[in-house]
Amino acid sequence: FNDQEYSINANITYSSSRLEIEPNDGGDGKPSTRLIEGVEFSGQLYSENDNDYYQIDVAQKGSITISFRSPLSSSLKYFNLYVVDKDGVFLAGTETGNNTTLDLNISEPGSYFIGVRSNSANGGTRFNDEEYSLSVSISNNSSNQEKEPNDGINSDGVNGGPATRIFSGERYTGQLSTSEDTDNF
Repeated sequence: FNDQEYSINANITYSSSRLEIEPNDGGDGKPSTRLIEGVEFSGQLYSENDNDYYQIDVAQKGSITISFRSPLSSSLKYFNLYVVDKDGVFLAGTETGNNTTLDLNISEPGSYFIGVRSNSANGGTRFNDEEYSLSVSISNNSSNQEKEPNDGINSDGVNGGPATRIFSGERYTGQLSTSEDTDNF
């Protein structure tokens, strides 16, 4: 025992990149890693059944753009990226083995949750445990423009990206990018 005065120092360093905080499996009261708009977060799927959940708070109607950076450059689908609302309702999603973006119109303020899981956890056979990263940007200026990719035939993005989510009574615009492009709402 020593009753002499002592001191401690702490230095906090902020970086432009942050790591997910485990456990962040989300849902049913489980924690999620809270995202900061414009800051890149890194994560890693530790098992085929790991689900990484991130929370982003949106102050008003607008749109969210999620930028996902894959550790791979593959045409095969290794990662399932999706968005649910506070009630767990699926809003948009896509599967990828490459860098991708996912755009989503938001009709009301609140907390939204971005999930990352392996293709095998989503019913497929592929898994990758290398580090991925993602960042989110929020636009409070909702232009009601289609969100690409939106070639899919349903909200899960089957046969292409997910259909652009729309709301009753609002006008939307789109543009075909090629003669083979299909825009689904």
